[in-house]
Parts: sequence; C-alpha cells; structure tokens
Amino acid sequence: MACTNCGNGGDVQGYTVRFTQGSAEPTEMDLALCPACAEEFSEEPGIELR
Repeated sequence: MACTNCGNGGDVQGYTVRFTQGSAEPTEMDLALCPACAEEFSEEPGIELR
C-alpha cells in the first residue's frame, strides 16, 4: 500500500484524520500515511490523527 499523501510505499499505517480548522463541522477522512507524513500532519494545527 502507498501513502495517500506522498505516494511512497513501505511502512504505511491507516489513520482517521480529522480536520477541525476552517469549518463549523469537522471533516474526517481515512488515510494511509507513511511515518514522515503522519508526523507532518500531527504537527499541523487543526488536524488530529487517530
């Protein structure tokens, strides 16, 4: 499986990503992320990884 953010394969995990910034209702998406992208997403304000 490949990372849905950058396209790299390998050590990819499934996450539910919740976007809470910029809208009244949070948006949730299921994404497969590599460790680098998961770290990048977790550092962004308004984004939660589960």
